[in-house]
Amino acid sequence: RQEADDPIALVKDLLTHWQDGRVKLYLIYKALHFRRTQSPLFQEGDYIPLYASGKFREHVCAFARKKGEAWALAVVPRLTSAWIKTASLPVGRECWGDSRLYLPRQAPTLWLNLLTREELEAASGKEAKELRLSDVFQTFPVALLTPRKT
Repeated sequence: RQEADDPIALVKDLLTHWQDGRVKLYLIYKALHFRRTQSPLFQEGDYIPLYASGKFREHVCAFARKKGEAWALAVVPRLTSAWIKTASLPVGRECWGDSRLYLPRQAPTLWLNLLTREELEAASGKEAKELRLSDVFQTFPVALLTPRKT
């Protein structure tokens, strides 16, 4: 089961063969499974729109859901065809540069991307916590983040 053993290799394979539709099925499977296991968060949690900064701030759509100590962040790129290379995907530092996503101050610092199992750490800025979009989209062009258990 590649998802548990090496999720990075799995998503890279899915992205290499994106035309066969498996990447879309994987995304739907992971999102619906998370939603089922965290149903109170999605049914009753607060919706928090998130904002970005930097050159590509208009090219990301993100929001958080929060209920008690439970959190979820959904982050997706938008309108990328005009600025990414032909046949490229909007992933990594070369694509996102220094653009950042702002999180509320009370948001957790440590995050886990449920799609890739990558761990992220938010930096504390002057008014909010921040995640680099190049980290959020390091290997996969969509992110579903949950607080990382310490």
